[in-house]
Amino acid sequence: MAAPTENPVAGVCERKTQSNLQISENMTDEGRSVRVEKNESHLANTFQMCTDFIDEHIRLFRTSISVTAAIGLLVIARSIRVYQRFRRVSDIPEEFISKNMKLYGRFVALRKEPVHVIVQHTPIVNFEWRQKRESDSGSGLPVHLAGLELQEGSLEYLQDRLGTQPSLRFHMLCVNEANGLDCIVDLVKWKLPFRRTSLNEELLRQGLAKVSPLGGLRDHKLQTRLTQRLLAAELRAEKKSRGVWTREREPTKLDVARAGLVKVRDGLTSGVAVLVKVVTLPWRGLSNLRDFLRRKSDGES
Repeated sequence: MAAPTENPVAGVCERKTQSNLQISENMTDEGRSVRVEKNESHLANTFQMCTDFIDEHIRLFRTSISVTAAIGLLVIARSIRVYQRFRRVSDIPEEFISKNMKLYGRFVALRKEPVHVIVQHTPIVNFEWRQKRESDSGSGLPVHLAGLELQEGSLEYLQDRLGTQPSLRFHMLCVNEANGLDCIVDLVKWKLPFRRTSLNEELLRQGLAKVSPLGGLRDHKLQTRLTQRLLAAELRAEKKSRGVWTREREPTKLDVARAGLVKVRDGLTSGVAVLVKVVTLPWRGLSNLRDFLRRKSDGES
């Protein structure tokens, strides 16, 4: 049988088709590269135009940034009331109390029935002329020492303690029934956090108060932490028998031994005194007899 012969026309057509496909692929790649180059050049031109515009108006941009920052600072200062003095509990925003924020102030007076420490609030930004104009020795925020049941002698202690160190930081917890602020009060120096003493804990350590429940707090973690600190201070006063915790303790073995030693010492002291009298009795008798004979001889002469 004779082998089939290839059609020369079909081979030529196939080769032409392949070459056309290759040419179209090359054109597609060249088109893509051209479009990428155009995009890159367009981005570079845009960036260069922006840079040139900023360089030409650099002073305007600096001024606008400064003005924007100043406006932002003013808005923040107004929102947190950095320059406002709170003279009444109603002046304090509810957000401040609900977030248990801390404020600074100075001790003014001590009010009884119910016991409140009158504090004059000191704003963060304090103007001297404004302080002189608004100062009023009889007005202030009524601050109640939270978590305490004051005992006898506590008012005198508070008056003496706050009179010598009037700068305070009060941690607001809630508003009580007497329209006062339940607070944890700290005695501070120069508004530094490590130079403070908790007045609530100090009264408990001196035995001048007992721990009472902290009510009105929404933050249970804060309530637990503060209660633990107050109970630790009260336990310290109880162990050392201070203030209201002063009581007759059961004698320990050491106390019994000390009492026995005191009795032995007193017995030895009295025994030695008696022995000295007995030993010196003859000498005292001879001395008395000599004095008697001398007086008698002087009388006969």
